[in-house]
Amino acid sequence: MFHRFAGKKGLGWLVLQAVLGLLLAACDSTAPTATPTVEIAQDTAKVDTILRDLLVTYQSGGLTAARDYARNVGLLDDQDRIRFGLTLSNSSAAAPITVQILKMGGEVYASTGDQLGVAIDLNRLTTYFNTSDKRNFFQELASFKEVRELKLLLRPALSTLPDPNEGAGVIGADRWQRAGFNGQGIQVGIIDGGFATYKGFLGTALPAASQVELKSFLLGDGEGSDNHGVAVAEVVHSLAPEAKLILAPIEDEIGFTRAVQYFIDRKVQIMQISLGWAGIFPGDGTGKMDEKLDEARRAGVLPVVSAGNYGLAHYLNTFQPDETGFQHFSNNRTTLKLTAEAGSAWVSLHWEESWTAPKTNLDLYILDAAGKPLVSSRNEQGLGDKPPTELAPFRTSPGQTYYIQVKLAGGPLPAGLKFHLFAYNAHLDEATAQSSVATPGDARGALSVGATSWRKDEVETYSSRGPTLDGRAKPEIMAPTGITSLVFKGTFAGTSASTPQVAGAAALVWSAAREMTADQVAVYLARNTLDLGSPGRDPETGFGRVRLGPEEAARRGLIDLLGATPNGPTFEDNFQDRTSGLPDNALGHYTGQAAYQVQAQGGQVNWNSYLNRSFEEFRASVNVTPLPGDTGLFYGLVFWQQAPDDYYVWLISGTRYTLMRRSGKNWAHLIDWSQDAALLPDSQGQATLVLEATGSYVRLQANATVLQSIFLKPQTPTAPPVRLGGKFGLMAGQFIKAAPQTVLYRNLIITPLTIK
Repeated sequence: MFHRFAGKKGLGWLVLQAVLGLLLAACDSTAPTATPTVEIAQDTAKVDTILRDLLVTYQSGGLTAARDYARNVGLLDDQDRIRFGLTLSNSSAAAPITVQILKMGGEVYASTGDQLGVAIDLNRLTTYFNTSDKRNFFQELASFKEVRELKLLLRPALSTLPDPNEGAGVIGADRWQRAGFNGQGIQVGIIDGGFATYKGFLGTALPAASQVELKSFLLGDGEGSDNHGVAVAEVVHSLAPEAKLILAPIEDEIGFTRAVQYFIDRKVQIMQISLGWAGIFPGDGTGKMDEKLDEARRAGVLPVVSAGNYGLAHYLNTFQPDETGFQHFSNNRTTLKLTAEAGSAWVSLHWEESWTAPKTNLDLYILDAAGKPLVSSRNEQGLGDKPPTELAPFRTSPGQTYYIQVKLAGGPLPAGLKFHLFAYNAHLDEATAQSSVATPGDARGALSVGATSWRKDEVETYSSRGPTLDGRAKPEIMAPTGITSLVFKGTFAGTSASTPQVAGAAALVWSAAREMTADQVAVYLARNTLDLGSPGRDPETGFGRVRLGPEEAARRGLIDLLGATPNGPTFEDNFQDRTSGLPDNALGHYTGQAAYQVQAQGGQVNWNSYLNRSFEEFRASVNVTPLPGDTGLFYGLVFWQQAPDDYYVWLISGTRYTLMRRSGKNWAHLIDWSQDAALLPDSQGQATLVLEATGSYVRLQANATVLQSIFLKPQTPTAPPVRLGGKFGLMAGQFIKAAPQTVLYRNLIITPLTIK
């Protein structure tokens, strides 16, 4: 776990190149850099109050007090620099603002779109003073019209908890590995806070060096100061030992967005993300990080993201202040008790108003065990672009008690205004598991993962649960947590450990059928889960606990992995009712003995279709009694008949079969003539034919034997879609001119299907 800024001393080469490039651009008369527009009034409301209070502390207590404050709230890195974020009005302002920051003595260490990560030496920050208008460093930046907000860049919460567990055998990964599916050909991009000492685990907990790559998004291009990401990678490797792992350390939301874009460009199949932020983003699937994951999903990448560990660290209620403006919690108290679990923590406050134009102004206060103010966040909502959220980081001691207060500071108070409190590295005396999913686990494109006990398949109490703030069920899937970790020299638990189990399982599935899409892999995982909650999907457990299906299906590839599920009422015809829809004449008629007879004319083909029914994706099962031993006889099923010269046909003669399509005057063999003894009739002279026809595949089965499956989905974006829908019929005929024969059909069942 990590709660402080980390990075190697000195600028990395790429950062140095970027800075030099900006300086050269600023000096090039042929390509001048625009000068930012200065606002007439100083817009102090743009500056987060945590940043403002840093300078207030300096003014009252000097540099030592400022350094202690900065370290306590997580602003100070290991090179005595203050780091924070800038949000700009548009991305085109990044270059001129960067030049201004350099002139003021700071640096831009990361950027993406309209977001900049800024670092400045603490001593330089506290002594900065613009003599012309008496602005400090923060006020100077806020005075530029293109700057919308100076904010904290909170390091993501890594969802780790100490609790023993084993998982690979629970989900069936060991069976798939023995069958030869080990993630071969799959790239997994892992976004995490740190991969310290990962090289020491190459060839043991991690793959060999040839299968591992590091792409840093940290200042100085380092590995990070902790090894949380190494433990995550260890889990993925234990499930998918032949997958390539690309490790991407980040430290804030800017690095996250850049890492996601990098993995999109690298065309990885899976992104593994065991981190998140809670309470400081919308929580409804919107926002830059969520939208970036949606973009990744559209590009064919499957983001697997932890839901978070806020089941015992989230509070949801309606804001009902007393006459002094403070929220009343239980027992008529204006404080909510918090107990720390580590050496640093933060509390976030988020209320459900417009993210871009909130009207209500709430403030957040943290008190120590004696009830004395420790830290506060008092941003001015309703005056500018400040979203409806407050954030208060602070240093703690495990087991230490703190208290939270929420106060109405201004603006109209809407009736029934709901607010959320999240605490990291701590638990609350009053907790609400509902709607506790962290960002970016709330992204629509994310496959979000919760944590279950491997012994009882019960949801861990700390595991975050949905719904999201826009009402969607999250997480999608659960996984066992706490596998034995060589990296941690013990156990590894929390949703940080459950999430890579899903990523590893996805890698196994994808290695079994490389032509699968991200959506199809997600569908497979959802369909094969062990349902834990109420039947079907629910906001506590999603579809259920991840579970890999039979490895025999993996051996047969995509079609058997995808399968299809019923999608509507079945149509059954035992052929006793002469009005069921088939022709009733000399070439095809109801026998009156629960059978339908099709005449096989010499040298001709005869089919009889349901005239008033159309079938799209379906599974058809029917018993057939052909004349035994007659090699000139053929029979079978006609389907998706759009016109007399537009249809598919499954044709059988003895133990030989073929699948063809007619389009106009052209015939195409989708399956060439093949042979299988499974087509022989049983002792009663009957054979059972099963035809499964979907927009993605057609599968032929005789009795209990799958004969062949073919993939129909277009392989290129320009290929025409498979044409679905049409009549279904029974057929018979003879290849030679001979006396008429008959074929009997019994017990037809047609089930509508879907593969979505």
